Amino acid sequence: MQADTTSLVAKLQQDVTRLASFPRNFSDSAGLSQTSDWIRTEWEQAGFQVTDQAFQFNEKPYKNLLTFYGPPDAERVVIGAHYDVCGDIPGADDNASGVAGLLALSRLLKIHAPTLRKRIDLAAYTLEEAGMRGSYVHAESLKKLKTKIKGMISLEMIGYFSDDPGSQKFPDIGIKHYYPDTGNFIAAVGDFGSRHWIDHVAKAMNKHSETKVCTLSVPAFLAPVVNRSDHASFRRLKIAPAFMLTDTANFRNPNYHKLTDTPETLDFQRMADVVQGVYETLVELTQ
Repeated sequence: MQADTTSLVAKLQQDVTRLASFPRNFSDSAGLSQTSDWIRTEWEQAGFQVTDQAFQFNEKPYKNLLTFYGPPDAERVVIGAHYDVCGDIPGADDNASGVAGLLALSRLLKIHAPTLRKRIDLAAYTLEEAGMRGSYVHAESLKKLKTKIKGMISLEMIGYFSDDPGSQKFPDIGIKHYYPDTGNFIAAVGDFGSRHWIDHVAKAMNKHSETKVCTLSVPAFLAPVVNRSDHASFRRLKIAPAFMLTDTANFRNPNYHKLTDTPETLDFQRMADVVQGVYETLVELTQ
């Protein structure tokens, strides 16, 4: 098990470092195409068949990358992460960490080959930083097909942790007294309509991960506070309960949307623990 953990940590660091080297500005379709080609190669090398979900935005071509594990016609759990960034920055935490976690989950599925009753859809989204446009295209396509979805999870910044007291901040919605002020946990965050899915996943993850999972679900009028990632597309179209798994972005990470969002600022050991917990949880929820 120690060897497996060490390997996972090393691969996460390698993937984040590689992703952070790509030009992933959401306005740079050519740079995003280069990034998506690399993601495709990683998935294909792991044994997955990958589908391009192409679309146009501002007369430029963009694409999501989609693959899955499990029975093709079964109810689905969707897990996704966006590969674009805001500006010309490395975007190690936002969101190379989420994409690296997504790739790691897919490899774990192939390595351990669990037999599942439900299907796990894996999605690499583009244009999250331009209003969650990639995930909206995906969610809309699922709605048109009347796809049955158990729930959706967005991996949105999962690599920055701190053990310093006071390192965790909160939005000004009267919640800071209910949560730790030290940024060493991962958060499952969504709207009130997704609370049962959030609690269900968090309960399972807290069995499988040493990193504590804290939950937050808020009523509709506060939704803009928590709908800051690709799960929002699934809520907007009302096709599934959905939330983001996050290190809370600018409420913890001082490098958010800055040139200093680099791989060496991340805690890959804790990130690996989160990814392993997500993997065990996904298997539990789909068997």
